[in-house]
Amino acid sequence: MPDLTLQKNSQLLKQTEEEWDEVVDNDKKFDREFGKELMQQMDKQLAPKLGETDISGIDLDKHLKISEMTFQDKALKKLPEKIKKQRAALYWAFNTKCFEVLPYRSGALRKLEHSFAALVAQAKGSLLGCTKNKVIQKEIERLPTGSRRTVTIKRNAASRFKDSGKCDHTGEYTIFG
Repeated sequence: MPDLTLQKNSQLLKQTEEEWDEVVDNDKKFDREFGKELMQQMDKQLAPKLGETDISGIDLDKHLKISEMTFQDKALKKLPEKIKKQRAALYWAFNTKCFEVLPYRSGALRKLEHSFAALVAQAKGSLLGCTKNKVIQKEIERLPTGSRRTVTIKRNAASRFKDSGKCDHTGEYTIFG
């Protein structure tokens, strides 16, 4: 019986190359300016679903309908749905990874040159608003409840500090509202 392993591997490599070439070609067709509009439309569709479920409960094939999106840019409207869906999947993959990392971000992690936290800091414009809101909501839910705190406001001291012309870097003397 002949060994067909090499032949099978060659076929897999050829198929992978063809798929990769298609991904690269689609990426070239997708203008970087389209990203913002696509993300806004994704946010509109996914925000209500994300309010009901955790981020892992979102299935793009089920919850994201590219055909129902209304795009303003004429060139974006003309792009095939497959290309838009491919880009939406990339954005969503990035958002799900960021959702896992965001609670653990720190200044120290962002300073590491090739850390994921540094990537998130650079590409935070690619985060969907609903993802950011979900992270914030999760952090708020983790806060302790049931205790009372008091704040003493010294308006005269704040006014004198303001009149001195100094900069309040710590927010100690600044009063809003």
